[in-house]
Amino acid sequence: MYDAAMKTYEAAAMAQRKAPDAKMKAKAKAMDKHQGWDWEETPEDVEVTLTVQDGTTAQNLVVDIQNQSVRVARKSDGSTLLELALYARVQPAECSWTLDGRQLQLTLEKVEESTWGMLQAPS
Repeated sequence: MYDAAMKTYEAAAMAQRKAPDAKMKAKAKAMDKHQGWDWEETPEDVEVTLTVQDGTTAQNLVVDIQNQSVRVARKSDGSTLLELALYARVQPAECSWTLDGRQLQLTLEKVEESTWGMLQAPS
């Protein structure tokens, strides 16, 4: 019973969130790109692309994808390359990442099909 009530509450909370308009989305994307990463979305998923240093290998990275956050760090020194509080929830078990040259691409599967309009949760 509690689980059903919680799911109903979460669905209502998501319905109350309004995705930012196109102007706000463009501004958010420009700020994100300035920070060294970019993102695109469909109603089902979000693709985040981060450029890493030459010589970085998949074995040198720690990628931690949680329900509403993402963290990418170097194993060697623990330094954080990317840390995000996501706009909405993702399904960590359905998410993936690949490293192709210097491009780290994270594919985040959304819990609910929707357009976020921004990647990060408003602070």
